[in-house]
Amino acid sequence: MERVKKLRITSAVVLLLLALSLRPAPGHVVFGPMLQQLEADRVLVVEQGLGSWTLAVRPSTGGEWMRFAPRTMPPSLKRNVFEAKGLSPDTSYDYLLQDAVGASVGGGRIHTPPPPGAGKVRFIAVGDSGRLPWWNYSAFSTGIDIAQGLKDLLPGRKGQWELASEMEKVHPDLFIHLGDLVYPWGRRCDYPEAFFLPFANLIRNLPVYPCVGNHDMMREGGQALVDHFELPGKQGVSEGRYYEFTHGPVQFICLNAFTPRNELKPGTDQWKWMLQTLAKPSPFWRIVFLHMPILSSSRSSSNPDAIRLRELLHPFFARSGVQLVLSGHDHLYERYKPMDSVTYVVAGAGGKSLYELAEDDRQAAQDNEHYGFLWCDADADALSCEYRTSGGKVLDRFRITH
Repeated sequence: MERVKKLRITSAVVLLLLALSLRPAPGHVVFGPMLQQLEADRVLVVEQGLGSWTLAVRPSTGGEWMRFAPRTMPPSLKRNVFEAKGLSPDTSYDYLLQDAVGASVGGGRIHTPPPPGAGKVRFIAVGDSGRLPWWNYSAFSTGIDIAQGLKDLLPGRKGQWELASEMEKVHPDLFIHLGDLVYPWGRRCDYPEAFFLPFANLIRNLPVYPCVGNHDMMREGGQALVDHFELPGKQGVSEGRYYEFTHGPVQFICLNAFTPRNELKPGTDQWKWMLQTLAKPSPFWRIVFLHMPILSSSRSSSNPDAIRLRELLHPFFARSGVQLVLSGHDHLYERYKPMDSVTYVVAGAGGKSLYELAEDDRQAAQDNEHYGFLWCDADADALSCEYRTSGGKVLDRFRITH
């Protein structure tokens, strides 16, 4: 009887704490800071919340602070975008977001890349990380959410949180996300829990470049992803859904395999843009990333869209000097033997459920038992890559040379 009484008291206390912690589900996202469009002489710093901030930047070795006001943005986006100009290549800077009295409200470190075609770069790549804990599903069905402080104490955050911690240890220069940032519906209000909170320590110190996944398209046709990131080409026809950039010795080309318009097929604007981009001279390495796998032994192996993309894209990749193609969508890791000098990798074990796989003679490595990410070092001579689990175990290494 005494045990039952204690249990009732404990349950009442827990329910009271939960009740005190409940608040309306957020109507917009608050996050930041985040780096975007990092170049040898400039960078964008993004922060959501519409505070009256100023961006201050100075070399990490010391010196005077350079100050930048935010760009004029549509009020509906409820965020600040700062453009820091006049930076030097291959240089480290500290930055702060400051309020009206000079107090810091966030900051991080910027390391500018070398001039295009020079130096080296270390990048990380992973897809399908946008797993949500149970309380987000509860908020969707009931319209109420748990306070952030209580979320930090409750079980349910694993997957991409553990992966992000391991990713920080390799000290990358940039982050390639292979799509499906937010499961299961790509809702605007789920971006903090699915992406911005677990990866906060990464994205305040290095730029992130995502591609659109099928789950990111579930709400608003993927507009939430477009609105949250300031990606190359955003003001053009692509609206940031496909783009390219060069970081040191690598040209990265992001393709959009999931869109209701501008499909990835002959005759569309995206197809014409891709052909023009691949026809231009490239630096030492050319890497393509998109959500849909070109090669896979898992669920996409018989997907008509994946088969169509492979038949359409591979000949252009092979002729245009593309050495590496990265994809997500299938929740596992697979590396295929080079096909016409093109290496295809699926790195979709970013924190969601893991998929089955099959044996394939074309495979060089595979794993569907661990969450993990790919990281690569590129310089003028080689592209050296390693697949590492969230527990720090190395499952695959490979090296591509000219």
